[in-house]
Formats: sequence, C-alpha cells, structure tokens
Amino acid sequence: MRISILSIFLCMLYVYCPAKSDSQDSIIKCEMEVATVFSDMKIYYTSPLSVDMYDGEKIKTMTAFLDLSEAFSVDEQNPLIDPSDFDKDTVKMSSAQRASLLRLAGISDSDTVFIYNFDVDTVYKYSVSNLPAIACVNIYSSGDGIVYDLYDYEFGLDLGNRYTADGNNFTYVGRANPFRTGQMKPIAWQRIARRRFPVKLNEKLIRKLLPEDRKEARIDFGNTYKFSYGHLNYYLQDLKQRDREAVIAENRGATDRYMVVVDTKTNKVLYFEMLSDNEGGAISPLVIENEKSQYNIQNQWTGEPFKGKSAIIYGFYYTSFGCPIISFVDEKDLPIYILCDNRH
Repeated sequence: MRISILSIFLCMLYVYCPAKSDSQDSIIKCEMEVATVFSDMKIYYTSPLSVDMYDGEKIKTMTAFLDLSEAFSVDEQNPLIDPSDFDKDTVKMSSAQRASLLRLAGISDSDTVFIYNFDVDTVYKYSVSNLPAIACVNIYSSGDGIVYDLYDYEFGLDLGNRYTADGNNFTYVGRANPFRTGQMKPIAWQRIARRRFPVKLNEKLIRKLLPEDRKEARIDFGNTYKFSYGHLNYYLQDLKQRDREAVIAENRGATDRYMVVVDTKTNKVLYFEMLSDNEGGAISPLVIENEKSQYNIQNQWTGEPFKGKSAIIYGFYYTSFGCPIISFVDEKDLPIYILCDNRH
C-alpha cells in the first residue's frame, strides 16, 4: 500500500500502537512513540441537505456537500475561483474550474461517490459526472461578510437535495465501492471488575503511557468495561486525575482511558491505546448496558465495514482540532485519517 503525505503525522490526540504480544515492556515501548503512519485511502464526510424551519416556513437551506478541500493544498497563485467572486457566499464553479478541482483531488468524472451512512446501514451512490462543483464560505471564515479570502472557501461537489440522510458517514470517491453493509456494530459496554482487565496497570506503566504534561499527576482508577464482538474482547479502563476535571461530565470524572483488544482465540493483545482529554479534544461518553444516558448518543463503533480489512475502532474521541481517525484491530491495516476540513 502506498503511503500518503499524512505518513509522518504527529498524533497529539492519542497514541495508537498495534501489537503482537501482551508483554508490558512492548506496550510501554510502543505507546511512547508518537509518529503514526496513515493509509493513503481518502475517506471524507458528506454533509446532508439541511433545511432550517421557523414557524412552519423555510428560512435557510444548505445543500448536501462533499467537501474536498483537505485533499489538496490551496494555491494562491492559481486560485480555483476568480477573485472577482470573493464577495459571494457560494460560487458555482465553471467547467474548467471544476476540472481543476477534480484533478487536484485525484478524482475522475468516471468515478462514483460512495457514502456509507452507518446509522442507517446504507451505501448511497452518485456519479461524479452528474455533480456540479461549488465553493462555499466556511462558517469560521475570517471575512467581513462583504469580501472574503481564498482561504475562507471550502471546495467540493454539490449533491443538492440528493443526499438527505442524517447521521455518521464515511465517504469514498473512486471506481469501486469499498464498503460492506450489515457489518457495523454499535458498542454498548458492560461494567466489569477491575481485576478482569487483561493488562496489569500499575502506577509506573500508567505514567509512561500518559501525555507528557500529566506524568506527575495523582491518578485513581475509575470504572472498567468490556464489550465482545465475535472472537474479539474490547476492554476499557477509566483513569481519573485528582487535580484535573474531566472535560465531559458524562465520563464520570475520567480524564484518560486505556483501551485493549484481545483475540480470544490466541489470548493475545491485538490493539491498545491511551486516550486523554487535552486541548485537541476529549474522550467520548460511553453507552452502558441497561443504563440511561442524558447524552443518548452512540459514539463508539466496531465491525468490518471496509472490504478486505479487519474490525475498525471508531468514535472513542471527540476532536476539537483535526479530524477523526478510523483505526483497525489488525496492524497490517493502516489507520485512516478522515479528511473532514475541521477548520476553526
């Protein structure tokens, strides 16, 4: 597999390390590394059609939009849209501008947009040749509302009212559909005793795994959880810092969370990572079996929605800066950095 420009990405949100053994020495060594190599597979997010209503009337409509901005670098010397259009919130790109956009994004008119919405377990397909290209002002633009800058715009494909499904989605543009339906599994955790966590977490190990700014923190153990999927057992151990508040109250004081995935056939640890609240985001709340949550949001997912790849690990972290990552249980499957254009 080719390695993309994201290959040398310093992963400040969390550290991911697949493993072939469950030895604590190998876990410590691997978790201390911060460089993550990512797959070159381009996965995007598509915004569905959005209609704001007031008193029974439409007051604002936002077209369904596949933002391709993260797939290329903006060139001020050769802007995709004419500067004379910088006074517009939305610019309909000409055929020549659209061709340039597709070329920069590595997309062909003969390709298809595949949107896998895993909340409804459906793959939606749209021919690229039928989709116009537009440039839309980002909601965090620095413009004054009268004249904008090239960097204020998002560039992508306009799906109009074709795509209306709310919820999570992975979007791929290419010749073949990479997704499988019926394979995604929402995770509902079961509380277990801490002694059942498969790795012996002592203070020395924990301090080696925590981010640099927390290594001297006073740590307490929080709740322990388990989830089973096929021959895989997923475990979480919540950690609490006595002098630090959790970013999300629903996490019951947990500021850090250590995750381990075990293959029950071999009893080997296949995957492990430490997730931590920080300036870049926060660990996401859990759905617990037989417990009601005020958030009522399904965050964590696993399953095998990608053809030819192992089970994914997704939704364990809320990102404030950067984009979510799709991780895989098998180390041969490189994690995918979603191109979500999360600019602020």
